[in-house]
Amino acid sequence: MRAVTRRTGVIALLGYLLVGVAVLAPSLRPGHTLAPADVVTAVQPYNQAAGGIHDHNPAVSDGALQVLPWLHFLTTTMHHGHLPQWNPQLLGGVRVVPNGFFASYYPPTWLARWLSADDFYSVFVLIHLVIGALGVYAFSRVLGARRVSSWLAGLLVFASAFWIHWSLHPAHLVGMVGTPWALAAVHLVVRRPSSRRVAALAVVFGLWWLGANPQYAYYGTLAMGAYGLALLVQGRIVEQRPLVRPALAVGAGLALGAALAAPSLLPSAAMTSMILRNHEPPSSTVDTHLHRADAIRLLVNEARGNPPDHIVTAADPESLMDSPFVGITALVLAAAGAASRGRYRWLLLGGAVGALVLGFTGPPHQLLYHLPGYDRFRVSARWLAVLPAFALPLSALGLDALLDGDRRPRLAAVGAAVLGLLTVLAWWLHQRGESGAPHPYLSHRAALATLLLIAVAGGALLARRRPSAAIAVVLVCAAVEVFFHTPRWYPDVTKSTAYPPVAATTIARSRGGRLVHMGDGPPTPLLAVAPDIPMMYGVSDVQGFAVFIPKAVDRYLRLVHDYGSFAGLQNTVPAFPTSTLRSPLLEALDARTVVSSSPVAGVDPVGGEPPADYVYAGPTAGPAQLVPRAQPVDEPAMWRAVADPGWDPRATAAVLGLGSPIEGAPGVVRRVRASTDGDEWAVHAPGGGFLRVSSNWDAGWRATVDGRPTRVLRADGIFRGVAVPPGDHTIRFSYRNPDVERGLRLAVASLIVIVALLVAGTRQERARALSRRPGASGGD
Repeated sequence: MRAVTRRTGVIALLGYLLVGVAVLAPSLRPGHTLAPADVVTAVQPYNQAAGGIHDHNPAVSDGALQVLPWLHFLTTTMHHGHLPQWNPQLLGGVRVVPNGFFASYYPPTWLARWLSADDFYSVFVLIHLVIGALGVYAFSRVLGARRVSSWLAGLLVFASAFWIHWSLHPAHLVGMVGTPWALAAVHLVVRRPSSRRVAALAVVFGLWWLGANPQYAYYGTLAMGAYGLALLVQGRIVEQRPLVRPALAVGAGLALGAALAAPSLLPSAAMTSMILRNHEPPSSTVDTHLHRADAIRLLVNEARGNPPDHIVTAADPESLMDSPFVGITALVLAAAGAASRGRYRWLLLGGAVGALVLGFTGPPHQLLYHLPGYDRFRVSARWLAVLPAFALPLSALGLDALLDGDRRPRLAAVGAAVLGLLTVLAWWLHQRGESGAPHPYLSHRAALATLLLIAVAGGALLARRRPSAAIAVVLVCAAVEVFFHTPRWYPDVTKSTAYPPVAATTIARSRGGRLVHMGDGPPTPLLAVAPDIPMMYGVSDVQGFAVFIPKAVDRYLRLVHDYGSFAGLQNTVPAFPTSTLRSPLLEALDARTVVSSSPVAGVDPVGGEPPADYVYAGPTAGPAQLVPRAQPVDEPAMWRAVADPGWDPRATAAVLGLGSPIEGAPGVVRRVRASTDGDEWAVHAPGGGFLRVSSNWDAGWRATVDGRPTRVLRADGIFRGVAVPPGDHTIRFSYRNPDVERGLRLAVASLIVIVALLVAGTRQERARALSRRPGASGGD
């Protein structure tokens, strides 16, 4: 039996893999990638060079402006056999864990060791779409659905618009596709606790939180908890099952899983107090649900337009990403599932309806906002991410009920199809009366929805007498939805044309130091050579797109120019006015190259591509400076010192934790080597001084002077440095994230316990199997 189960599981996996390859085929060809690098034509100077914007899908711009640059940094570092903990290329240096784009200690991330950033991107998305489909298949099988019904439900993952739309965010994708696996694991533990099932829950939950974007894992965990609790109560009331043992087993599995995910969880928790976005107002969820007009998208996926078609009728184009569409096939079959006699149908229906209520209404979030951690996240429409995990298994139960010939599910499916037809007709008539609407486009979408509703209803009617024909009809309908909607979403970009050379990055790379963005126009995230694009060229950036912008860095940069709350709202630091070109704060940051969207009066550019951008040389104190005078100060005094317009970063330093004032003399500093997680300096200090490195201080930095450990101190707001005695010295810095280190120790301990549970459970099952054999308990 187990061999059959494994074999069908492998067949299901191969089927999904074939579908995934077919869906992504254009982007998987040699020399191509699904990374949306064509989006850079929305910013200068790429826009000028391309003669306008030529992006396939503007809705996935984050993939080009943030995700791929971070993946380029990751793959470049891992190709040298090193998993980075520090990224020196943004905002003066930031922790790699967490970063919002990938999870360093999530095992599939390690494929970056052997792949280019473009190929890793494509392979990661393909693998996780398959994992999501297999998760729906597994959950459906756990619920008792037939193999064919379960496989068809999993196939509809490739038509589930929310998952597809956000799939170009790797961490988001992990969070979404892990939900059905978590539901299946909790279901198994609640129904029949065992050490092996507890271990399996721990592995699923741990890997999920290890690799996922916290928002999607958090919402999924709340959904999983509600499902598990409802399952416990149902078992107690209907079947008089015990409560305590399964509840304790679930708790043990989740605790072990949390420990396994500690390399991600602990750094994320520690980062909360250090970053700008550590708390969102109630309006961030109460007022960010989808509007009632978006409900038609349950039936007509593109009723508000589709960015790849460059047709958008929604007031907020980004809301198109948050789609409730799981497929018309799934919707009709789910109606049959809700009317079936399956004992878990109400739990699945409750989960699906709950996701829709949370995605479309505001009041529930006023209550949920008081849950610990709920105030960390924006956009309540993202609750729709859990919808496929409930709706698709419910559709599998519905197909089963139809194949069994049950009358009530058949009537429910036909009734849902008729109601859907009437809804589509009413919407079509309404939009025909709207001036300016793309009527032919929307009419084609209405026609497709109509044909699918009729076809799926026909399949439901066929199921009783001709089940094979019904399955074929459902399969064709599902395939039409998958291959009509999904391939068009993904870009197909030729690698050789992605991120062409531009003057700003070429000059910045040759000059060294950091690039800083300037301009005298209104603040915008889309700067010339927008952050984080310079990372694609190996160039460090004063600014940067980042969810986790450190408070201290924001405070320092607002001393250059006070841009208010822009960074917290937009996740990026805007361009500075050109009048700040000579700012000593930028000098201390080693901002040697300036790229500006506006010419700087009275200063000759060193290059650029006017009028798209102008490149200037900026004054710099170098990558590190031996400061002759350093004063011990408290934090308020430190910030007052750097805010002083007369501050000379070459002459003085205000240092936290310095034992006594330093009165030294100028010297010479030479960088011997540098990597992501460390650097080495040869320092000639005739009278001693303070070595201030143009890189952010963090508690994870360690240093030695001539091999002897010394304290790394925070200086001048954000920088790291050490006191240097008179003479010639070799000073080495190295970085290890202390929260990651603690998390790794917890993960190892958790893994040991999980393995022990698996071994013990395997032995117990073998013993039970032997005891059930005929004559096993007999004597001689």
